[in-house]
Amino acid sequence: MARKKAAPKKEPEEKPYTLGKWRGHTQWKCRFCPWDTLVGEAAMLEHWATRHRPQPERRLIQAYDAGGRPIDV
Repeated sequence: MARKKAAPKKEPEEKPYTLGKWRGHTQWKCRFCPWDTLVGEAAMLEHWATRHRPQPERRLIQAYDAGGRPIDV
């Protein structure tokens, strides 16, 4: 009987925070700045999205007329 191939192990997803404890409560600490929260993961992810999420690369799109001259938009 043929053996089934083992599924490749997934690399652990690196999260934008670390977990700690503060007076018995779970504490979410931002890895990019000194911000932390006791409220929960949703508050931590909101902080990361508003402060640290990479911005999409802006690309310049140039339009030209029939004569090959750039059009100012």
